[in-house]
Amino acid sequence: MKRKSSPRKLIVEGYSDKRFFQGLQRHFDLEDRFDIHFPGELGSNKGKSGALKQFELWLKEAAEPERYQAVGVVVDADQTPEQGFEKTDQGIKQILQQTGFRLVDAEQRLYQHQASKCVVSYWIAPNHQHSGYLESLILDALQSAEKSYLTEYVDTYLSGIKNPRFDDYNVDRAKLYTYLAIQRKPDKSLPTLMDDGLVDLQQLGQIQSWLERLFKRVE
Repeated sequence: MKRKSSPRKLIVEGYSDKRFFQGLQRHFDLEDRFDIHFPGELGSNKGKSGALKQFELWLKEAAEPERYQAVGVVVDADQTPEQGFEKTDQGIKQILQQTGFRLVDAEQRLYQHQASKCVVSYWIAPNHQHSGYLESLILDALQSAEKSYLTEYVDTYLSGIKNPRFDDYNVDRAKLYTYLAIQRKPDKSLPTLMDDGLVDLQQLGQIQSWLERLFKRVE
């Protein structure tokens, strides 16, 4: 039996991002507090632009009372000249302003619609401060022994490629997925990094707190 859709929703960029946040739900005891989607399964364009378009659509729908209780979005800051943290942050704030959401708690970074009372927030990966990607956040959260393995084997391998096919700004993605590919079982995915204890969950405390604030239980 399909679970009823929650009035609390999170949009992320892609399928692997969705699986990672589903893993966070399990490990942080946040299951059933919110639904996670990515634009490809909702008929939107892929990636960051699709996630932001879906986020904007939900915000327009959220003006209707009792439609949604809380809505969130997670996108990468990126590192290309056209993007980065600051530009992404400004773009999302503009979307919030245009859809009638006003900042109600600067410290917690929470916005609310005056009429519907829907609460909204956003997280720009990796750490809501610097340019980068969700993969950058995960690399930083690896256990110390795994970081040593990454330095000794993955960094050495990637630095030895004379003509890499990936751009410099995608090096963190190349590192993470190379690391996943050379595990004892090469089919390891982002959630199993947490399941197998390769990630230090305490290093993900800020994003845990953000999710808990936004998607707190409504009695």
